[in-house]
Amino acid sequence: MKTHKITKELLFFVMILIFLIPIKAFGAEEKKMQEVNKDKIWSINFNDSVLLDEISKESIYILDDMEKKVDITLELSNDGKTILVKPPKQGYEPGKNYVLQINNQIHNAAGETIIGPISFKFTIERPVYIVKVNNINLSVKQGQAFTLQEKVTVDLSNGGRVDKGVLWNTTNVDTTKAGTYTFEGNVEGYDDKVSLTLNIIIDYNYLVKPSIVVAELTWDSYFYNDMSLYSQRLGIAKKGSKVEIIVDKSFEWYYIRTKEGKYGWLKRNTLIIPKDPETNTKKLTKMELEGYVNLMKFNSSTVYFIWVDISHQNVNVFQGTKGNYKLLKTMSCATGKNISPTIRGSFTIQDRGPWFYTGKSGARYWVRFSGAYLFHSIAMDANKNVKDYTLGKRASEGCVRLSIIDSKWVYDNMPYGTNVWVN
Repeated sequence: MKTHKITKELLFFVMILIFLIPIKAFGAEEKKMQEVNKDKIWSINFNDSVLLDEISKESIYILDDMEKKVDITLELSNDGKTILVKPPKQGYEPGKNYVLQINNQIHNAAGETIIGPISFKFTIERPVYIVKVNNINLSVKQGQAFTLQEKVTVDLSNGGRVDKGVLWNTTNVDTTKAGTYTFEGNVEGYDDKVSLTLNIIIDYNYLVKPSIVVAELTWDSYFYNDMSLYSQRLGIAKKGSKVEIIVDKSFEWYYIRTKEGKYGWLKRNTLIIPKDPETNTKKLTKMELEGYVNLMKFNSSTVYFIWVDISHQNVNVFQGTKGNYKLLKTMSCATGKNISPTIRGSFTIQDRGPWFYTGKSGARYWVRFSGAYLFHSIAMDANKNVKDYTLGKRASEGCVRLSIIDSKWVYDNMPYGTNVWVN
């Protein structure tokens, strides 16, 4: 009898309370409260078949934190060894504590009961939701490639912080224009918008670039200290090497600079000069023009400063003092073609005159800034009739052409000694 009793106790008392997926088993009261979701289904496993009659049903119940019974549903598995404890239709209440209670009235087909009550405490997890999406503030340089990020950091109701996907209102970001731009996006599960503020910082290295004419050597050639093959040889430029064209002389000789920084004259037939580039149509704003001139600390012996912008084919006139210039006037112009480029560098306004004619072309209101290089009107014939109205692109033999009105304005208003910077 004693052996039978022990076997019977071992046979029917051993019980495991688990999740639908396996968990730690217990046979006595669990001290640590477990957190589960509101639709949790408990699975009570026995090592022998049990009866799920009214007595057994009354022996398995769940109490809320007010010690009231919860409306659960009990189901017996096909093999009779597992009882499923299903939650109320609406689930358990988030944040509440519950106790799964099993007393000693559960019995098997032979009417034998399991010895000893069992209780299991659990709590229902609160739903985790987004309480805040952290907005973004970024800065990039003008012209820098930039792509809107695919994820943003969100704060959760449980105190956690994770990255979530975001859908922006645009995928195109133009960084060519300086300024502050705001983009809005949506994050699933969050009603408000997330914003990204992008500060595009002016990058003058991107905005202002020198308009250098680079030619290629057709064969090995000496370069000279004067426009003569009999003058002193200063060095040799190898076939295929690149040189910068500084000025030309009647389309026959070109003063060049090698990549080693040496200077000299080369014959035209030794050079492959590229075609004229297109005019840069991305015009600089007033803020950008003034910002660059003042950043570079340009100075002038008069209250005016002139910037000939070859890239944009504009003449910009500023008024003020070093570091504090304001844009006064912008005029469309036509500088030299690549085969006769306008000299680059810093110069000053010199003499002037109302008219000149060279025997093949003339112009009104000329103002000299460097040797043969002048500001003057669009090209005219000997009778002062306009023969070429071209402005806004490289078209001259090196001088800076302006409209008749603008050339007269320069003639009338730019005093001797005014600094001229040609880039």
